[in-house]
Formats: sequence, C-alpha cells, structure tokens
Amino acid sequence: MKKSEFTSFIKEEIVNILSEDNHDEKSILDKAKAQAELNKELEKTKNLVGEEKDDKDAVKAAMKARGKFKKLDLAVKSLDGVTKEMQKLARDYAKAKGEEKENLLSKLKSKTKIKNELKDLVKKLEKNVV
Repeated sequence: MKKSEFTSFIKEEIVNILSEDNHDEKSILDKAKAQAELNKELEKTKNLVGEEKDDKDAVKAAMKARGKFKKLDLAVKSLDGVTKEMQKLARDYAKAKGEEKENLLSKLKSKTKIKNELKDLVKKLEKNVV
C-alpha cells in the first residue's frame, strides 16, 4: 500500500467511524424524544386517574346529598299536608258553633305546634343542603 492510499483509507475509516457515532447520537436523540413523549403521556394518565378519583368523590357527595334532599322533601311534604289540614279545619271552625268550635280550636293549636316544628326542620335541612 502506498502512503497516499493508506492515508485515504484512514480518512475513510475515520469518516465511517464518525458517521456511525453521529448515527448513534441521532438514535440517542430519538430515544430521548420518545422518552419525553412517553413522560407526557404518563402525566396525562396520572391526571386522568386523579380526575376519576375526583369523580368518585363527587358521586359519593351526591349520594350523601341525595339523602339530605330526601329528608328535606319529606319534611316539605309533611309541612304542606299539615298546612292543608289546618286550612280545612279553619274553614270548618268558621262554620262551627259551640263545643265543636272548641274542639276544632284545640286541634288547630296542636297542628300549629307541629307546623312550627316542621318549619324549623325544613330550615335546618335547607341549611345542610346548601
């Protein structure tokens, strides 16, 4: 081998080796980019799992609130029923005379106590709901 051929051979080998190293650097950069994308996807997944937990907590809170609404609904219905009964008794009271009037008055007084208790209960349950 002549000196010039040997020099060109060495240059070619060096270029080949360096180009392989550059190729390795490219693959390393590609792997780094792929890893960064994977990390982004993992972060998204983590956020989604966190949102699912929030959703589960919201469902639990809704279930508890549903019970509160149920109690409130029952109290409001009872209050409406007592109010209607009192209105009916008041009409009968206006028409009644004597002892019947006194009986209706005592019934109205007892219903008034119940009505006031129900009003207080409704107020209390409304505060708990809100």
